[in-house]
This record gives sequence, C-alpha cells and structure tokens, in this order.
Amino acid sequence: MGQLSQNQQRKIDVVNWDQHAQGMCIRATHNTHANVTANTPEVSINGIENNDGQIAEKITQMSKFNDKRNNFSATWKKLVLDYLTTGPAIVEVNWDSEWMGGNGPNRWIGDIRVNRVDKKEFYPDPAIINLEENIQDCSFIIRRIRKKISYIKQRWDKGKLS
Repeated sequence: MGQLSQNQQRKIDVVNWDQHAQGMCIRATHNTHANVTANTPEVSINGIENNDGQIAEKITQMSKFNDKRNNFSATWKKLVLDYLTTGPAIVEVNWDSEWMGGNGPNRWIGDIRVNRVDKKEFYPDPAIINLEENIQDCSFIIRRIRKKISYIKQRWDKGKLS
C-alpha cells in the first residue's frame, strides 16, 4: 500500500475533526441536560392580596397533583432535550375529556393534560416571521394528530360533534 497524497490526508483529518467535534457537542449536550433536569421545577403560586394565601396554596397543591398525574418530570426531561438540540420546546396544555384513570371510588374521567408537541406536528400561523419572539401573536396554531377513521366517525355524525 502506498503513501496517501496530501489531499487524501487532509480529507481524513477533516473527517476525524468532524467526528471529534460531534462527540464534544453530544457530551456537552448530555451534561447540560443532566444538570438542568436534575430537579423538576415545582409550581409555587403566591397571592397578591392579604387574603389570597389560602386560594394560592390550594392552586399550588392542585398544580403539583396535576404535574404528578401527567408525569411532568418525564415530560420536562424531553422538553429540555428538545430545547438543547433543536431550539424551542413546545408544550400543549389542554382538557382531555377522554383521559381516564384510578379505580373504585377514586376513578376519574377527564383532566388537564400536559404534553410535549413534536415540531413535526406543529404548524403555526405563517404570518408570524420571528416565531420565538412573537408566538403569542399567532392567529392560529395547528397541531397534526394521527387518528383512525373510526375515531372521527364515532365523534362526528354528518359533520356535527356527537
């Protein structure tokens, strides 16, 4: 086997440097992710008026309960990784009337859901130029969700919500 030309050696050096740089970036991302997600943020609501303390405490406890029910610590880890790797993290908070859980006297139907939204499923108002700064100015946001035809037929009869 002969010697490599100078051009071939440069190509190998570039590939080696690229792999080295990627490895450094991946390690830095994982270290930052581990540092940020070591603790999950907790809700703390404070009242404005003197007599708001009890209500603020109830809302704080409800929010903590909802975070636990939604397994927010797992969602938090995914959101931070989204932010570190590709930019903004997108979260959907909505009422899910079909979400069920518990059993016996503790059975429940419907509650607040906190979900991570994949950027591939997210379509904001195209009129907004700088989305990170102006997302609140969107006239609409569309989220693509895959559902079976039976799901749609079950809920809508001749175009009307059942």
